Amino acid sequence: MPAKLKILFICGTNSCRSQMAEGLARGLAGDRADFYSAGVRSGDVHPLAIRVMAETGVDISAQVSKSVESLDLGAFFDVVITLCDAARDACFSPSLVGERARKRLFGGIPVFLHWAVDDPAAVRGDEETVLKVFRAARDNIKGRIESMLNDGYLEALSLERERLQRFADVMDDGVIIHDEFRHLFMVNRAFLDITGRTREEVIGRDCHDVFPPDGFCGPECKFRHGPDASGERHVYGVQLTTGQGEIPDEMVANHYLEGEFLSFS
Repeated sequence: MPAKLKILFICGTNSCRSQMAEGLARGLAGDRADFYSAGVRSGDVHPLAIRVMAETGVDISAQVSKSVESLDLGAFFDVVITLCDAARDACFSPSLVGERARKRLFGGIPVFLHWAVDDPAAVRGDEETVLKVFRAARDNIKGRIESMLNDGYLEALSLERERLQRFADVMDDGVIIHDEFRHLFMVNRAFLDITGRTREEVIGRDCHDVFPPDGFCGPECKFRHGPDASGERHVYGVQLTTGQGEIPDEMVANHYLEGEFLSFS
């Protein structure tokens, strides 16, 4: 069975739209995926969001508002769905939330989707008027989630990720893939056999921490001081340390915009 996808909803303050999306998705998808939410900033969960969700039988009163910066560094998301322009801008303009936040948010290479949903909390008027707007936002999000679940999108993406892992696992060379901040998000069986590591020991970690002090590529690493977008191919002579000692080796590294693909034997 393919591994469950991890899906993140983001809006400005994680107070209503992304909170409703997380609650609705968990209720509609069952165990087909894991859902999370965060905001560019954190803010209290809006009481009217809790109220209109309760009308559909979904209780979000225990959900906690989170900022992007509070996300777990090792939490790689398969899909990131932004629900407002501020969140979309934050995804592609790291200066809005800080370099540290971008590192936390963009572990791996998630698929990005944008669902423009007007902020119901911005509406002014009597309670019934505002409630109607909250219900409209809720129903808008619910319809989008149902469409995503019913069109086979999640299953297709999950199978594609599993197919890529299986392809890597049948290769004789060790293969690792890291993102632009050197956090490993895929390794194959040969890599684990060669190095004596386990997936739990390396996934989500900086390659320079897995093999200190200079990672896999040594002082010539193109990602040593941050992201690199050269698109170049490099051959490194490296020393990989395992529990049984050092392994002299030569490694081929292919650099891409998202990060680096390394193979060695």
